[in-house]
Amino acid sequence: WKRLFGGGKQAEPAEPAPSFEPHDPLEAALMAAARDPAARPDFERMLLEAELYVATPEAPAEASARTVGAGETLRLLNVADPQGNPIPAIFTGEARLAERFGAGSGYARLPAKVLFEMFAQSGAWLNPGLAYGVLWSADDLAHLLGKPVRRTIAKETKLLLGAPAKRPEALIRSIAAAVADAPTVQEAWLALAYWPEGNASWYLDIRSTAEPD
Repeated sequence: WKRLFGGGKQAEPAEPAPSFEPHDPLEAALMAAARDPAARPDFERMLLEAELYVATPEAPAEASARTVGAGETLRLLNVADPQGNPIPAIFTGEARLAERFGAGSGYARLPAKVLFEMFAQSGAWLNPGLAYGVLWSADDLAHLLGKPVRRTIAKETKLLLGAPAKRPEALIRSIAAAVADAPTVQEAWLALAYWPEGNASWYLDIRSTAEPD
């Protein structure tokens, strides 16, 4: 876990590698997020609006833009995660992909949200093997996409409910401002869950007459 962050598994990044100079604002935000957890929300917002690169087994004769048809299979290259399991590899740029797979490698450029939907069941690794990257589990990608993550408690567990000693006033104001003018929102409930393994998760429960999407 070297200059790598993802999900609830965080560690202190090593000193920045001199050879890794950011090529664009997204990579600059990635480096800032690796150094300072407070910078991660800004990086994630920028990431969801970005286009990312994935490697393909064969390079086309020439670069071109096209739409992948319904039912068409897009073959991509994987890497091994720290446990040795295959995981999709994603890159912040064509040059980063070439650093990992070699110059002249085939690639496809797709919106980050599309890639995260594609890899929702497996997780993904951004910039694997490079100085700065992120390893996402399937649950991490669900959080990025704003989807619910289900937790199953398989053994008898004591549940405790309580009011916060210190209300998150800024967060409450932000949520209230976001839903204030939404006519279909009836109620909004905010909760913070602490899990036995030490992780914490915010939950926002929206009661609405609208369709789920």
